[in-house]
Parts: sequence; C-alpha cells; structure tokens
Amino acid sequence: MPPASVWAQPSARTPFAVPITLAAPQKLQVGEMNDLIVSVGPNGDVGEVSFKLLFDPNILQVRIGTEGDWGAGAGADARSFAAEISDEGDRAQVRRSVSDLRAGVTGGGVAILRFQAVAAGSTEVLMTDVVVKDLAGRSIASAVSAPRLHVTVDAAPPRQPDAGRRFQGVEPNAETRGQGD
Repeated sequence: MPPASVWAQPSARTPFAVPITLAAPQKLQVGEMNDLIVSVGPNGDVGEVSFKLLFDPNILQVRIGTEGDWGAGAGADARSFAAEISDEGDRAQVRRSVSDLRAGVTGGGVAILRFQAVAAGSTEVLMTDVVVKDLAGRSIASAVSAPRLHVTVDAAPPRQPDAGRRFQGVEPNAETRGQGD
C-alpha cells in the first residue's frame, strides 16, 4: 500500500479562518481587577495577530497588557509583543508576532489585558481592526467567536461588621455585674 500523500492529511495549515476568542468575566464589582484574554486557535501559518479593544473608560480601565503563551516555544528572539493603552483609557491596541513556523501550531493566548472595574454600570468590550497575517506577512482570514462582550459592574457591597469582634473582650462593668442575678 503506498504511503498517503501529505496534501491529503489533515493539517494545522489549512485555508480555513483562524479562530480568535475573547474571554473575560461579564459581571464584576467596583474596584475588582480581572483579566481579559485574547486567544488564537491552532494554525501553523499564523505569524502575527493584531487588534483593538474599545470600551467605556468610565466603567473599565486597562491597567497593563502582557503577552500570553502563544508563540512561547519560538524563543525569546523569535517573537514580539506590544500593547498600547490610550491616555483616555477607552482603548487598547495589541500586536503580537512570531517568526518560528512551529510557534502557532498549538494556538494559545495572544494577550492578557488586566483591567479594573472603576464604576458601577455596563459597557461593551468591542474587538475591532483584527488582522491576522501568515509568516510571510500576508493577511489571512480570521473569525472572532465573540467580538463584543457585555460587562456589568455592580457597586461594591457595603462592609459588614465582623460579628465575632463586636463582643470580643467586653467585660461587664461593676454597675451591671450581678444585676440580673
């Protein structure tokens, strides 16, 4: 039996759209910090992913952007990462690239954006200007699973007194001692 042709075998290098996902908690409390993670699906041809995130800075503010695990196997000299956060706090622009063919095969986190809920309300986190390029710098098709996330921020609950501490160490005074006996 002759060996199967390479082109007939399923491969990570397919002409299908590269899947991109956006994940974050959709319910937060004021003051809470959390991560928004952007991931790319497996595809050996992906060499670069870039995008913008837009949101209401009166509700959410991005504090920092860091690279995810996608492309980590490519080596320190074979990848680049940039996260630009606007002064107005209403958007973040991210660009991540790799130069090693093996880097994109498994897929993974492109970027992790740490954000803080700053006020009660709701906002849409919208992913725009998504560009995916192959290792030669040519654009390739992508499909964002949820380009829009609705996030609701509730006011922080009021602090509750610690019932155990309220009476701890309280001694009856001399006037009340023995009155109920």
